[in-house]
Amino acid sequence: MTIPAPKVKLYLSEILRPEFSCQLQQESRKYNLIQKAKSKKEWHFGNLVNVEWESAGDDMKTEISKDQFYAECSRVMNAELPFPIVTDSGQTLRRWCNVAESYANMPGLEAFQEALSFDHFFHARRMANDPAIPLSIPVLVLAEAVKNKWVVKEMIQHYAPPELVHDYDKALGWLDSLQAIKLDWIKNKTEREEAQMHLSAYRQIVERNK
Repeated sequence: MTIPAPKVKLYLSEILRPEFSCQLQQESRKYNLIQKAKSKKEWHFGNLVNVEWESAGDDMKTEISKDQFYAECSRVMNAELPFPIVTDSGQTLRRWCNVAESYANMPGLEAFQEALSFDHFFHARRMANDPAIPLSIPVLVLAEAVKNKWVVKEMIQHYAPPELVHDYDKALGWLDSLQAIKLDWIKNKTEREEAQMHLSAYRQIVERNK
């Protein structure tokens, strides 16, 4: 007996053509599956390599460092591929291993893994370890990401918004750059001095009216 595939609910846009909306949703579902598979592999590699290092004998750990171990694992992973999936330096693999180790004992980890990408976990951990960001424990950050359906960039912006640069500081920065230019291509000395004079006058007005 063949079980029919479940019907997929389509979102009908009031602006987009129905056929185009359907195509977008089909492609986004495929992309979602790809992203989930990618995250699962990153977790898998991290756990796999962590277990191997922990079970390695003292002879290996005396002979090479953990970073050297990551680098060697990375070179082996890339060896038969047409394009590398990790850096030969071991930095990519180190990141995966550190994240896997950090969340190994997290309650309800599997449920979070189903809802969020690997990068959510990486950045929640990174921000929690950054003294410049007043952040609570990563699990609460991840819970908020699930609740609010944040993509990674939205999660980062919520907890670590970029500092706004005042227009006054922007103006001074531009003036610093412009006044540092010697204007050597302007052969007429009078015009060159006039240009520099105008820049100086502009700066005086800006600074005087802060």
